[in-house]
Amino acid sequence: MRFHRPRRSARVAAIDLTPMVDVVFQLIIFFMLTARSAQEARPPLDLPPERGREEESAESAGLVLSIEADGDLLIGRTPIDLDDLSGIIRDEADRRHGGDRTAVRVTVRADRRALTDRLNEVVRALRQQGIGGAGLATEAPTGGRGP
Repeated sequence: MRFHRPRRSARVAAIDLTPMVDVVFQLIIFFMLTARSAQEARPPLDLPPERGREEESAESAGLVLSIEADGDLLIGRTPIDLDDLSGIIRDEADRRHGGDRTAVRVTVRADRRALTDRLNEVVRALRQQGIGGAGLATEAPTGGRGP
C-alpha cells in the first residue's frame, strides 16, 4: 500500500483591489465637488490684500457676512437688509450656541471698493447685537513683500 502525500497547491491568496480603487475615485470626486460648491457659495469679492490669520475651516469662520462694492449685504448669496441682521444673529445663536449671542462668530468680507461708512454701519449693528469682535476677511498678498 502506497500512501501519497497530499499535494500542496501553489495557491496564492489574491486580493482584488478594484473595489478599493473605486472607493478612492469616489472620494476624490466627492471632495472636488464639495470644494467647488463651497467656493460658489460665496460671492466673488475683491478683498483687501493683507496677510492675516489662517482659518482652519469654513466652519470656524462662523456667520459670513459679505459687503459688495455697491454696499449690498449678503449672507451666502442671499441679499439682506441691515435691519434683518438682528434676526439672523438671533437665529444663529439659537441654532448653534443655545441662545448666547456673544458666542456667535462673525466674519465680514468687505470688497475693497465698498465705502467704509457701510462697513462701520455693519460693525455698529453687530455691536448692538452683542457681537464684540468680528473678523475681517482679507486676501493673502501676492508678491515678495516682507512682514
